[in-house]
Amino acid sequence: MQKARILIVEDDEIIRDFLQDSLEMKGFTPLWAENGLEALQTLEREEVDLVLSDVRMPEIDGIELTKRIAARFPGLPVVLITGIHAEERDRILAESGAKAVLPKPLRIKHLVEVLESACAG
Repeated sequence: MQKARILIVEDDEIIRDFLQDSLEMKGFTPLWAENGLEALQTLEREEVDLVLSDVRMPEIDGIELTKRIAARFPGLPVVLITGIHAEERDRILAESGAKAVLPKPLRIKHLVEVLESACAG
């Protein structure tokens, strides 16, 4: 069975490449965008099952991106990643409507579990 198509939205090329390679090795089909604006453009032309986005980015940050996705693509799950401490992650989760907010550095096994759960509904 083909795993989900994941749009990675990350402005740091090293992290983006790491996520892309890691998800590909786990059977996902990764696409990527460098920022929230590029992500919205990608979503207009590509079908994806989930968006995995950094919180802090130029153009449109992850919180605003999540809100815009909810308005334009209802039901499309978003998982956010950030280096921000736990209390702030809880606030971001409540404010954004994301399925999860994961801390950096990421543990790939945990990330895959969260992505699979979010894609399942």
